[in-house]
Amino acid sequence: MATIDLPSADARKACMQIAGVASSKGFHFPGGEWTVQIKSPTSGDKSIAFCRLPK
Repeated sequence: MATIDLPSADARKACMQIAGVASSKGFHFPGGEWTVQIKSPTSGDKSIAFCRLPK
């Protein structure tokens, strides 16, 4: 889990960049739907960004 203080649009960009780096480095996450979820200090338990990692 990552907690960062960013506007939602920036968090979505960061999420996609994290997934892109994982893919470009050849990392794969088989056996289910692995995701990156980014939360801000003000979002409570809700994610402000969510993206899937490569299988």
